[in-house]
Order: sequence, then C-alpha cells, then structure tokens
Amino acid sequence: MKQNHPKCQTGNVNIPAESAVDCDTDTGAKTSACNTGEQQGKVKADLTGHSTINPNDTPHVGLACGKGSGGHHSASAENKSDTGARLFICESCGKDFKRSTLLKKHLRVHTCKRSHLCKTCGKTFADRSTLRRHMRIHTGETPFVCKSCGKAFAEGSSLKRHMRIHTGERPFVCKTCGKTFIRNDKLNIHMRIHTGEKAFVCKSCGKTFKECSTLRCHLRIHTGERPFVCKTCGKTFIRNDKLNIHMSIHTGEKAFVCKSCGKAFAEGSTLKRHMRIHTGERPYLCLTCGKAFKQRSALNDHMKVHTGERPFETATKLFICQTSGKDFKLSKSLKQHLGVHTDERPYACKTCGKTFNKNSALKVHIRTHTGERPYACKTCGKTFKQYSSIYRHKRIHTGERPYVCKTCGKAFTQNDQLKNHLRIHTGERPYVCQTCGKTFNRNDHLKVHLSVHTGERPYACNICGKTFKQHSSLYLHKRIHTGERPHVCKTCGKTFIQNDKLNNHLRVHTGERPFVCKTCGKAFKQNYDLKIHLRDHTGERPFVCKTCGKTFKRNDELKFHLRDHTGERPFVCKTCGKTFKRHSELKTHLRVHTGERPYLCKTCGKAFKQSSALSYHIRVHTGERPDVCKTCGKSFQRSEELKFHVRDHTGERPYVCKICGKAFKRNKELKTHFRVHTGERPYLCKTCGKAFKQNSQLYVHMRIHKDERPCLCKTCGKAFKRNEELKTHLRVHTGERPYLCKTCGKTFKQKSALNVHMRVHTDERPYVCETCGETFSQNCELVQHMSTHRSKNIQICQQESSDIAKASSSK
Repeated sequence: MKQNHPKCQTGNVNIPAESAVDCDTDTGAKTSACNTGEQQGKVKADLTGHSTINPNDTPHVGLACGKGSGGHHSASAENKSDTGARLFICESCGKDFKRSTLLKKHLRVHTCKRSHLCKTCGKTFADRSTLRRHMRIHTGETPFVCKSCGKAFAEGSSLKRHMRIHTGERPFVCKTCGKTFIRNDKLNIHMRIHTGEKAFVCKSCGKTFKECSTLRCHLRIHTGERPFVCKTCGKTFIRNDKLNIHMSIHTGEKAFVCKSCGKAFAEGSTLKRHMRIHTGERPYLCLTCGKAFKQRSALNDHMKVHTGERPFETATKLFICQTSGKDFKLSKSLKQHLGVHTDERPYACKTCGKTFNKNSALKVHIRTHTGERPYACKTCGKTFKQYSSIYRHKRIHTGERPYVCKTCGKAFTQNDQLKNHLRIHTGERPYVCQTCGKTFNRNDHLKVHLSVHTGERPYACNICGKTFKQHSSLYLHKRIHTGERPHVCKTCGKTFIQNDKLNNHLRVHTGERPFVCKTCGKAFKQNYDLKIHLRDHTGERPFVCKTCGKTFKRNDELKFHLRDHTGERPFVCKTCGKTFKRHSELKTHLRVHTGERPYLCKTCGKAFKQSSALSYHIRVHTGERPDVCKTCGKSFQRSEELKFHVRDHTGERPYVCKICGKAFKRNKELKTHFRVHTGERPYLCKTCGKAFKQNSQLYVHMRIHKDERPCLCKTCGKAFKRNEELKTHLRVHTGERPYLCKTCGKTFKQKSALNVHMRVHTDERPYVCETCGETFSQNCELVQHMSTHRSKNIQICQQESSDIAKASSSK
C-alpha cells in the first residue's frame, strides 16, 4: 500500500502532490522530488546528494514510514551508479539529466538565452565552453590528434568517437533490431525508424524531420543561404558534406574503394549502396506485398503503387523556372532543368569531348568507351551499362507492367513509355525539327530524324561495315551475323530477330487488322502499312531518286530502285547462283527449288508461293476489282495490272532490250524477251521433255497432258486451256474490238491481229522464204508460200520419173 506525502521534512524543500515522496509500506521502496526555487525539475531516486540544499546533511524522513535518507549514504550511492538513474527532468520537454548543471544548460534551449557572443562572426552561444569550441573554426585549431592515422580534431569528444573506427568498438546497440553504432546520437536517430517519430517540423512548408540538423539544412532552401563555398570554382552548397563530395571533382580523390571489384567512390554512402550489388542485400521491405529494395527511396516510390499517391500532381512545387514556367519540387531538379535554356553542359568526356549536364550521365557514357557493362541479369545473363536498364529488363522475365494507360488500359514496363503513349491520345507532339518543321511525340524520334538532314550514321557494324542512325538498329543488325533469332511464335515455331516482327506475324494467326483507313475503310496489320496507304489518298511521294527524279511512297522502294542504276544485286541463291535486288525476292525464288507453296486458298485449296498472290487470287472468288482506270473505267484485281494498263493509254514502254532495242511495258516481259537472244528455255516439261521460256507457258502446256480445260465460257459453254483464250473468245459474244489502228481506224479483237495489220502501213515484212528470198508480213503467208515450192518440187520429180520411164521403154 502506498501513501503520498505532501511535504519533505527539511524546512526549505516543498514537494507538490504530483511529485511528492511515494512510500510503499510493504516494501519500503521510495522515490522523492525536490521543488525548491532554482532546483525546479530535479528528481531523485532518493534524497541522497542534496547536500547543496541541506548543508547540515539532515536526513529526509517520510512521514508515514519514518524511513529516511542521509546526505552521504554509501549504499544509495552504489545503487545510483548501478542503475544509472536520471535524476533531473526538464518540465518543458520531459528530457532527463544526471547532473543539475546539464539541466541548467538544457533550459537555455527553451529560454533562448545565448549570452556568449563570438566577436568574429557574431554568432551567440548558451555557454562559454561551446563558444570556446566554436572559436576553433576561426582559428583552425585542432588540438586533439589521432595517434593511429594522424587526423586532428577540434574537440576531444570527436577524437574519442573517431578512435572507435580503429578499434571497431560500436557500444550503442539497438534493442529492436540489434544494429550497433559508434555514437549515441546515431542510435537515437536510428530508433526513430522503429518509432516513426519525426519531431522537427519546418514552419514554412510543414515538412517533418528526424534530426534537428536536417531541419537546419532544409531551412536554407527557404532562406537561400548557402554558407559552404568551393575555393576552386566558387560553387556554393547548403551542407558541408556536399562541399566535401564536390571537392573530389577537382582533386579526383575517390577515397572509398570496393574490396570486391576495386571500384572507387567519392562518398561512403555510395560505396554502401554499391556493396549491395555484391551481397544481394535488399534491406528495405514493403510490408504490404513483401517486395524488397536496395534503397529507401526505391521503397518510398514503390509504396505509391499501394497508396495511389501521386505527389507530382498534388504536392506544392516550390522551385519555378522563370524562362518556361515549369515548376519543381527540388532546387537540384530546377538547376538541372536550367541547363536546357543555358545549354550549360559542364561535364565533358575526355575521350571524345562529348558534354553532359549531369555527372551521372557522363559516368554512363564513359562505359561506351570502356565497354563496361557491370549489371548482369541473373535469369538470362544479359549485361547492362545502367542499373535502371537491368531493373526494367527484369520485367520481361516477370511480366510486370506497372504503368497503365487510364484511357485505353494498355500497360507498360516503363513510366516514360506510358508518357509517350499518352501523347497518342492527346495528340501532343512537343519535339520540333528546326530544319523542316516536322513534329514528334518523342525526343529520340526527333534525334533519329535529324540524321536525315545531317546524313550522320554514327553506328557502324564491325563485321560488314554497314552504318546505322540508331544504336538499336545496329544491335538488331548484328543478329544477322550471329544468326540469333530470340523471338519465337508459339503457334507455328517461326523465329524472328525483332519482337515487333513477331507481333506483326502473330496477326497472321489471329487475323487481327487493327489499323483502319478513315478514308476508304481498308484495314492493315501494321501502322506503318496504314501510313504508306494514306499516301495513295494524299498523293504524297516523299522519296526522290537523285539520278532520274522518280518519286516513291516508301524509302525501301527508293533503295531497291537505286539498284537499277547501280546494278547491285546483293542477294544470291546458293542453289543456282541467281541474284536478286531484294531479300524477299530471294526468299520467294527459293520456293522454286523447294517446291514450297505455304499460302493456301480456303475456298478452292489452291496454294501459292507468295502471300500477295493469295490475296489477289481471293479476288477471283469475291469478284473484287478495286483498281479502276480513270481513262476508260476498266477495273483490275491488282494495282500492278492497272499500272501496266495505263501504259496502253500513255504508250510508255520503259523497259528496253539492249540488244535489239525493242521496248516493253513490264520488266518481266523484257526478261522473257531476252531468252529469244540467249535461247534459254529454263522450264522443262517432265512428261514430254518440251522446254519453255516462261513458267506460265509450262503451266498451260501441262493441261495438254492432263486434258484440262479449266477456263469455261458462261455463254456457250466452250472450254479453253488458257484464260487469255477465253478472254479473246468472249469478244465473239460481246463484239468488243478493243485494239484500234491509229492510222486507218480499223479495230481488232486481238493485239496480235493489230500488230499484223500495222505491217500494212509500215510495209514491214519480217518473214523470209529461205528458198527464193521472198518476204511476207505474216507467218501464215510464208507457210502458204512454202507449199508452192513443195508442189513445184513434186511436179519436177514426177516429170523426171516420167522421162526416165520413157527412156527405159525406148531401149
């Protein structure tokens, strides 16, 4: 049972009820408090040591129990030293002290009494000893020297703490997690991690801090004070440690060395973080999902995923760029941004001279020269120059796509990808080419575009020497040499060099055609194909041949066209040695040797070597003829057929035979014509051995053996082997005579009939009789003429035989 005693038995010490002597009548344990004038706030485990107040050492007696405590009781002194009791408590903040002098000093924090003035800088201090220590900043005096390393200190306590680095002593232990510290104040700060306490509040912005020193530094952001100046370049800093780190730029000193890989760092904290690469330590754990991180900042950013917090939208932006009006949360961010306007790039590469606005960007760039790729993926072994790159790369393996578009629901692995994607919905294109005015939604697209004007192709393949505008293009190109095709179609097993090629291929299986032309409604598998198609409506042909002035819709068409002038045919068939201008042409050609016809018509089962051939064939079943001649209104299934047809009206025949000068509308016709001069007949009938100049001729010829006549006249039912024969026959029913003689106006059903007729006007007689030398305009006339020679020969033979008979009878 406890009784509260309102008064200490010494005459001059009053004890209020809330701090009176408590005496336990059962155990005899007691605590007591003094509340005399200046000794306010002093609390004692017992009344021992109160001699300054009670010089006669009068014992202090509890009224109820009669137990007392003498001024110099040895047992109590021993007990005090054993328990380490804090006897003096500050009534303002509750902080406790062992000695009254310490409490006295502390009370000046609340009273703001700072009576000791520094005559050099005007700074004031609460006590003389602090002023003495402060004066050493001005005098440079460092009287306390470490015997181990020679480092000198202004204060003895600093030397004492420093010695623990050499001895390894870490006497202050966290009871929660077991972590040890050299200094008690570091332990106190650490404890706030467990308690979550942030006692120091900024009155300007409301931000809270665990340490008073951190608050002091923070206040300089508002006041603009930057007291630490670099003597070499004049740059100013808010904190001394930032100045020390900055000095390493000038001195080149990197005092903190990694024992595992030998890498050196200017800051100890940077080395600490670096060591986690080797140890794999990830000490910052998300309590919500269990994900672990190497850095606290990464955990803080991650937590926003769970909380839905978007601080960059709601938080007050304190630092505003006066040029562009853009605002920033940190002065550092504003500083870096200002480099955009001033074009200041203080960090220069010593190897190539390239400059950067950030030191971190320079560090990453240097790896381009050294070839260093320190970050390796543990799953696939791929290496990277930047940690951020491997962090993003890991999402390929995990399938994580944390950044989601709120408009269309599309997800991305990177935040900047989402940002760029959002511009598709907003239509924003902030990056403008100053040469031609073209706009882009991404800065890297603008950079690539600028090489069109400069002609720069800085990335060269070390195997074949080919150059590229983008590093990514070179990276993909190298797979041609290595044979690497990492992207595999799970449906058919086909492999691809690029992921986007695989995505496009997958639409073959799904039939998806997401890109639709708003003008004609035509749908495409790829956005690029839609872009090219739109040029059909706009008439835009931006790619111009410098040799002949011909224009093209696509850059690759121009590339292939240039090979007509250069004669380059880089793609060679290993089976027959035939060369081609395009890789796709070689691919198609190889099917001649393999017999592969992968494109199948679902209606009739006919197979084709090319996808385009199947597309055109399907129009036979649908009756679609989308390409119409503007001159005569005739429609065609294929745009190429329309192109060749238009040449009938214009008379254009661009393909000329170098041997005889004959001109043709199509390159294919010229190729076939060449075989007249070379005598080449590459297409052989396996049944009868007859050879043909064209594959189509062999195809039609095979119908003789099969007795196949697939082309049927719907009017009279007559069947034909060839579609051309059916077309000509139909003119019997329609009366159409499309071939007109420009000289006399006579019309013909067939082109061959017009050609023969033209010889009447030109007096051309190409068919010569080898017997008598007479010439004819038509082959049939020559054949008829040849029969006259045969009949004459018969008559001569008959005359000779009759003469022989007469001669023999006369004998």
